[in-house]
Amino acid sequence: TNCVKQSKPHLLSRVAVTGASVTAGQGVKTPPKKGDLTAYPMNMTHVLEGMIEVPHEQVAYFGDILFFRNPKQLGKAFVEDINDYQPTLLVAFDFLFWFGHGYLPRDADELEFRMERLEIALGLLDSLDCEIVVGNFPDVNFATKTLLSERQVPTEEVRDQLNSRIGKWAKLKINVHLVDVEHLWKTAINNQPVTILNHTWSDNSRKQLLQGDYLHATLDGLIAACLLMAEQVKVDGLGSDVGLIRK
Repeated sequence: TNCVKQSKPHLLSRVAVTGASVTAGQGVKTPPKKGDLTAYPMNMTHVLEGMIEVPHEQVAYFGDILFFRNPKQLGKAFVEDINDYQPTLLVAFDFLFWFGHGYLPRDADELEFRMERLEIALGLLDSLDCEIVVGNFPDVNFATKTLLSERQVPTEEVRDQLNSRIGKWAKLKINVHLVDVEHLWKTAINNQPVTILNHTWSDNSRKQLLQGDYLHATLDGLIAACLLMAEQVKVDGLGSDVGLIRK
């Protein structure tokens, strides 16, 4: 019998996203258009739909704005659903976030507690058989003035150790692309110009990329994260024209 060699599907043919409130587009809405003042909620799938230029299925969404309430349970449920869906690429920028953040139980050793939870999340991602884009932990101390309690945010030392663990884990995995969300965030919080793939957010990048709660991304913040992904993954078929993506 003639064996037909199946060609591998394009990496962008069946994309899925998963994660917490940044992926869920908390607070991001379409700007009003002439004759239509309704602001439609948007999330990471809309940005990716605006970037993917090759034939593909609609980007699938496995996210939840309330991920922080029970990351272990929700994370496990999402990963089971994603395994059933079998994406070619999974974009999981803030999937890890609530495994490294959240309230510490009394008398718990912070590093031990947060590291243990991070290992659970990495184990979940290990069970997936697709290419994965994941982000490390940004320094969200700024958001303790607005939304978060200081008790929910790891200390700098603990965050460094968690990020180092994420880095080591990602290096060992051929299918994992690590996006340096920490650096992007720091640049934006410090109001420095952010340049990714020939696009620069020059003046007041904090206001352009982050919402007023200093925790959630604006539409341009989501676009910046996705451009970082495009820079990492290096696959043909991802547009990088920010004006077009916004449209």
